[in-house]
Amino acid sequence: MTTLLGTLLDSLRRRAPAEENLACPRCGTRGSLVPVEVSLPGGLLACRSCGQAADETGRRLDPCPRCAWPSPPRGQDRHPCLPAEELPSSPLDEALLEDLLPEVTGRPVETERLEDYVAGVLERLAPGPEPARVHLLDGGEPLVCLLPGGRRLVCSLGMLAVLEDEAQLAFVLAREVVFEERGLVGKRFAGTGRESRGGFLSFLRGGTRRTVRDALLLSLLVGWGPDLEREADLLALRRVARAGWDPRRAAGVPALLEPGALEGAGSRFAGAAARARDLREEAALLVARPASRVNREVYRRAVGGFAVFATP
Repeated sequence: MTTLLGTLLDSLRRRAPAEENLACPRCGTRGSLVPVEVSLPGGLLACRSCGQAADETGRRLDPCPRCAWPSPPRGQDRHPCLPAEELPSSPLDEALLEDLLPEVTGRPVETERLEDYVAGVLERLAPGPEPARVHLLDGGEPLVCLLPGGRRLVCSLGMLAVLEDEAQLAFVLAREVVFEERGLVGKRFAGTGRESRGGFLSFLRGGTRRTVRDALLLSLLVGWGPDLEREADLLALRRVARAGWDPRRAAGVPALLEPGALEGAGSRFAGAAARARDLREEAALLVARPASRVNREVYRRAVGGFAVFATP
C-alpha cells in the first residue's frame, strides 16, 4: 500500500538543487533542509540536523502562538491564521480521522493487548475522565502524537520497536502530554472541522480533509520546533520521575529515535547529542527513588511478543 510517508521518502530522494544549497536558518547546516508535504504558503522544509522548520527560501518558521502552525516572524508576510474568536476548535470529525490515519502512515494495526498496554502507561502519566485510546500505525519510522483532548494517541510500531523499556516509553508519551497541556495540540487542530463555516485556514489548505491530514503530518513529522521540543524533554523527564519511573533511562531515548527518523521523513528527533546531554544533566538532579520503575522485561513481553510489523 502506498502511503503519504512513502511519497515523502521518494520526494526526499529527488530534492531540488535549490534545497540542497539552502542553509538551515538555525544551525547553518547546508543541504540539511528537506521538503515536508504539508500545505503551507511558501512551502515547508525541515532541518534534519536540528529540527528547525523553514520555508522554501530558507526563512525560519516557528509555531504561531495563536494556531501552532509553522509561521514566519511577526510582521513578515501575512500568516493564514484563524481569527482569535474562532479558537478553540470544533470537535474533530471521528469518521474523517479514522479514514485518514491509514492514508498518512499505513493501515491501522489491530492488536488490543498492545494498545491496552500503551494506553495504560499513558493513563498513569495523565489520568483523565475518559479512558485513553491508542491507534497503532504500521510503519518503521518512530512516530507519535496526541490528538486534541489528550485521550487519543497515535503511535507507530517503529516507535515501540526502537525503545528498550517502559521507562523510555513513559518519557516519549510524557512529552506528548506536555504539548497537549500547553494547548498546542488543540490550537493546531483548531479549524480543521470548519470547512462549512468558511474558516480561512481550512479554505487556504484545501478544506477539512486536507487540513486534518496536514495537522497530523505536522505533529508526527515536524513537531513543535527545536526550542519547544527540547523544553518538553525536560518537563517530561520530571513527570516521569514523579510517576515513579527511573528518569535516567530517558537520556538514551534521543539516540534511539534519531537514526530511525533520519531514515524516514521526519525531523522531530533531530539533535540527539545535545538533547541527550541536557537529559543526563537534568536526570542527575532528580533523585530516583529505590523503587523507580524501568520494567524492561515487562516492556519486552508486551512489545516483543507481537509481530512488530504487520504483513500485507
